[in-house]
Amino acid sequence: MKKAQLTQAQATALDLLKKIYPDSDIVKLHAMHPRQWDNEFEGIEGLPLDTLICALYHDEGYEVIQTMEERMLEVYLKGIVHQGKQQEAQTGAFQLGMQKALSIAGIKIPDIND
Repeated sequence: MKKAQLTQAQATALDLLKKIYPDSDIVKLHAMHPRQWDNEFEGIEGLPLDTLICALYHDEGYEVIQTMEERMLEVYLKGIVHQGKQQEAQTGAFQLGMQKALSIAGIKIPDIND
């Protein structure tokens, strides 16, 4: 079985839940009401049950992955790098292009085009 992949928000919520409930109770609660979570637990709201079970019971736990927004922001902030040096003039054009592309797609990402 492959490790579950969770976002940072999902991992944080799950870690908090594990401090309160045994794994089996978390599964039961989520199976009965997968969209009941709020406050500090809202990160797992709507998480597929099989992903939750895998994250709880896999021998190696789970791995935290970046969301699409986090990956886009990382690329945006990095800009154009050539031979280890940031190319400032090209980076400005690149970032403007990313802003326009996100706007056309109707996607808002904080610190890029919010």
